[in-house]
Amino acid sequence: MQIKNPSAAPGMSTQELMQAIHDRKSEIYEKAKKGELEERFQIGSQSYTLKEWDKLMDVFDESQDKFKALLEEKLEQRKAAQRGEIRHDS
Repeated sequence: MQIKNPSAAPGMSTQELMQAIHDRKSEIYEKAKKGELEERFQIGSQSYTLKEWDKLMDVFDESQDKFKALLEEKLEQRKAAQRGEIRHDS
């Protein structure tokens, strides 16, 4: 007798769900045996491997540096305008 579990995954029987879980566990086990698993860290609602986190931080740092340079340029233009040295290079 197959019992349907509509709250877990609509359209999947309990047997299909158990097979999907078994397949995923086997996949994880094989990766662990080969040393291919990376530890993941929960950050808010997301989780990241160290590689993913480093890549995200590199992108963030780059955009922050660009923003800082733009602000410094605008501040310098404002100071120049106040001194009467208006530049028209942007």
